[in-house]
Amino acid sequence: MKKEVKIAFKTLTPLWTGDAEGKSEKLKLTGIIGSLRWWFEALVRGMGYYACDSTSDNKCKVEIKNPGDIGKIHEKMCPVCFLFGATGWKSRFSLNIENDNLKKPYDGKVVVKLNDGNGWHYEAGLMGDATLIFQYDEFYLSKDLNEVFPSILKILLYLIQEYGMLGAKTSMGYGVARFKTADNELSIKDGNWKNFTNYLALFDNKFNPEQINDTERKRKIENNLKNLPNLKDMFFVKFKIDGEFKEILENIKQFYNPENKISEDFNWLITSPVVRKVIRKEIKSQFNSNNDLRHFLMGKVKGKNSTFSAIQVSHVYTNNKKFEFRIYGWLPDKKPIQGKVKDVLNLLSQLFNDVPWKGIYDSRQKKKVSLLPSKVEDGVCWQNSNLKLLDSCKNVKNLFLQEGENQ
Repeated sequence: MKKEVKIAFKTLTPLWTGDAEGKSEKLKLTGIIGSLRWWFEALVRGMGYYACDSTSDNKCKVEIKNPGDIGKIHEKMCPVCFLFGATGWKSRFSLNIENDNLKKPYDGKVVVKLNDGNGWHYEAGLMGDATLIFQYDEFYLSKDLNEVFPSILKILLYLIQEYGMLGAKTSMGYGVARFKTADNELSIKDGNWKNFTNYLALFDNKFNPEQINDTERKRKIENNLKNLPNLKDMFFVKFKIDGEFKEILENIKQFYNPENKISEDFNWLITSPVVRKVIRKEIKSQFNSNNDLRHFLMGKVKGKNSTFSAIQVSHVYTNNKKFEFRIYGWLPDKKPIQGKVKDVLNLLSQLFNDVPWKGIYDSRQKKKVSLLPSKVEDGVCWQNSNLKLLDSCKNVKNLFLQEGENQ
C-alpha cells in the first residue's frame, strides 16, 4: 500500500538542479534524489555500514527469481540501494512536486571580481518555495519496523538543512534550504533515530570488506571505499555574521559588475568566492609545492568545467532573522591529503579563529576592504576553538539529536 509524506521547503540560497543543457530553469527531481542519495551513502558509511559505489562495477545488483526472494532481498544489497534502487530492484519511493513557486532571482549572470581576472560567474538558479511529495512502499522486512521511510527522510533532510546543501554547485554556495513537515520545523526524536538504526540492523554487512574471502574483490572494494564520502571523515561549521545586511551589501557591491542589480530583498548575498579565495590562498601558502592537495581541497577549473572540491562554502543567507554562512568538507586520509589531514585541520582552525575574509585586498582600489565580519558558532565539530572531524558513530548521532532535542 502506497503512503506519502509531504515536505515543504524554502531556499535560503539559490538551488541548482541542472538539465542536459547545463541550465537550471526548473526544479529537476532527479537532481534532488541524487543529492539525497549522496548524503545517505555518506551517513550509512558514517554509521559503520557498507554502502556501495553506485557508479562502479562493484555496485549492488540483484536478481529476483521467485516471490520468496523479496523477503531476503536486503541480504543481497546495501542499505542505500535497497531504498534508492539498484540493478534489478526499483526505488522504494517516488517523488513529485506541487505548489512550485521557484523562480530565478535575477536575469543573466552575476559576475564577481575580487581581482583583475575573469572572476566568478553566478547564474541565477532557483529561489522560492515548493512542496515535495514522497510516495513510498511500506517495508515488510520486519514486524519491528514502523514508518521507517518517514524517519529516514527526516534525518536526511535535517542533515542537509542544518549542515549541508542540496542539489549541484554546492561549492559555489548554492543549495542552502529549510524544510517543514505538516507546518512543523524539522527535529529528530529518539523514535526517528531508533527506526533508522533498526533499518540498518537488517543489513548484515555481507558486502563489508571484512567479511569477504575473495582477496582480489576485497582489495577492489576497500580501494573504492577509501574514495567515497563518509560522515566520519567530514567537518561542519557555521559562521554568524556581525553587522547589518545593508552594510554587508555595500561592502561587497564594488566587486559586482555594474550591470548586476543586487536587491536588498534577496536576504542572501553572493559571498562564497570571498571566503573560498582566502582559504585557497592560505592552503597554497601552507602547501606550496603540493598542487594535487590544493586542487583536491578547493577544486580546479578547466575551461567551462570544474572538478570536485572537498571544501564547500555557502553564501551568506538569512536564518531566523540572523545572517550566517556555512562551511563543510570531506577530509579522508587518502591521497593526495594522506598524512596531511591533521595539518589541514590545524590550518582551517587558524583561519576560522582569525576569519581573514572579514577584510580582503582590492587590487583595483589598492587597499584592504572590509567584507564579512563573522565568528564561528560552537558545534559538534568546533571544540575549544579547534576543528575536528566526526570520527565516531556517537558523534554522528549527536549531529542530529544534540540540536533536535533542544528545539
